[in-house]
Amino acid sequence: MSTEPWLAALRLDATPGLGLRRCQVLTQALGGCQEVLDAPDGLLRDVLGVRLWSLLRTAPPDWASRVQQVRAWLRAAPKGLRHAVLPWGTPAYPQVLYDLPDPPLLLFVADAASGLDHGHWPKAVAVVGSRAATPQGVALAHAWAQHLADSGWCVISGLAHGIDAAAHRGALCSEQALCTLAVMGTGPDRVYPSAHAELKRSIARHGRCVTEHVPGVGARPWHFPRRNRLLAALSLGVVVVEADVASGSLISAQCGRALGRVVMAVPGPVSSPLSRGCHALLRQGALLVEHPDEVIAALTHFPASVGGAK
Repeated sequence: MSTEPWLAALRLDATPGLGLRRCQVLTQALGGCQEVLDAPDGLLRDVLGVRLWSLLRTAPPDWASRVQQVRAWLRAAPKGLRHAVLPWGTPAYPQVLYDLPDPPLLLFVADAASGLDHGHWPKAVAVVGSRAATPQGVALAHAWAQHLADSGWCVISGLAHGIDAAAHRGALCSEQALCTLAVMGTGPDRVYPSAHAELKRSIARHGRCVTEHVPGVGARPWHFPRRNRLLAALSLGVVVVEADVASGSLISAQCGRALGRVVMAVPGPVSSPLSRGCHALLRQGALLVEHPDEVIAALTHFPASVGGAK
């Protein structure tokens, strides 16, 4: 058994064409990432076909550099912080991500060295919305997030401009441990947007930063819809504060609904384009919420087995 259990997951993740859904099936059937790599060639050829089996058995040209990048990031944790890689199937991997049809094989985590064990994933609620938020929306997201964090909830968001940043900053005003969690659309050593470098550091010190992307990976447009599925999966519920009809926060809400999470929306002026996404969610059955205590009440009777609630 490797002293670096993430190596097997990284190897599967680096295999072109394998994909997370196929990896999910293989790892569940065989018992883990290392078990997939150790499986007999005949079995893998039958399941994957000759082309994918050959790719799996042949290390990609940049394999050594990928491994070194991960090791370098693990060693580079600033004083007071810790870096960790949580592979699929290990005790610290958040159980709630198994609700996804395509859970990440690896989760890269940065948080306080004195923080809670990585096996602890607190009860959490996502607060998301428009990047181009109004001052009123920013103020509301900040105040609600602080109230939720003070009430013992971890506030999850995506580190973006607007509502996301306001939610993180509001939660950081709380003195609760693990008050906020940022799900990133880049590698753990990158920041997007770059203006949020200090915010990311604050979240790591007082909460947790997570991503499925390996070190060195920058922001790509398709990363953010995929990030939103993790954001929804790690939460008991998703609250949308302001959103137009094309907002990525609606993807978080859709993912939450598909996973059985509670979807909530804050109504707004009918004249504002940033109300239209929220109103569309309300027409689709989302809960209308006008106070953070209503969010807490909606989540109180939610199954404790969902979202890592203890």
